[in-house]
Amino acid sequence: MPGESPADTFAEAQAAVASGDWEGFFGCLERRSLLTMARNALALALEGGVEHMPEHPALEGAFHGADPWATRWLSRQQEILESAQNLMKTTSTEPAMMEESLRHRDLVQADEAETKAALEAVEDLPGLLSALERHTRRTLGGGSVSSEIFVGETLEEVTETGNRARGVRRTERGYEDRVDFVKRKGRWFIRLG
Repeated sequence: MPGESPADTFAEAQAAVASGDWEGFFGCLERRSLLTMARNALALALEGGVEHMPEHPALEGAFHGADPWATRWLSRQQEILESAQNLMKTTSTEPAMMEESLRHRDLVQADEAETKAALEAVEDLPGLLSALERHTRRTLGGGSVSSEIFVGETLEEVTETGNRARGVRRTERGYEDRVDFVKRKGRWFIRLG
């Protein structure tokens, strides 16, 4: 759960990762980060096939019914891959390259728009992401997030400016990286990326 200060939220996220509480970890992240991570986690989870997807209310409409979104998504991924392969086979002087390039662009844009709309409709993104994370760790041996993120790190040099804050995460070996926070409804959330 996000804390009343950036340090509180960082500590909550650390403890959640250390204990394998993925819902707790994702609950500390702001929505924009969650949407980006959900797209990546969904793609990773679908590598195992639609029939093996985890159960979660947000996934019900995506994988069942007359026209499941995930089936269309997998079909589009194949079409995008074939389009990219066709592009590599053409030369820059061929008119077909321009046609295939535009087709490929349109496929990617349509995929991004539909995926974004589907994920933005999900109210419980932390719950969805934690279900996908547990699923990929179980079926693929790893997840979309490092099991060491924030673990053994310290948060230093935090500066707050209104509803935003920035700090430095420092590992035990001295590596450092910036971390951003946003404040929503009196709680601080981590912004990744």
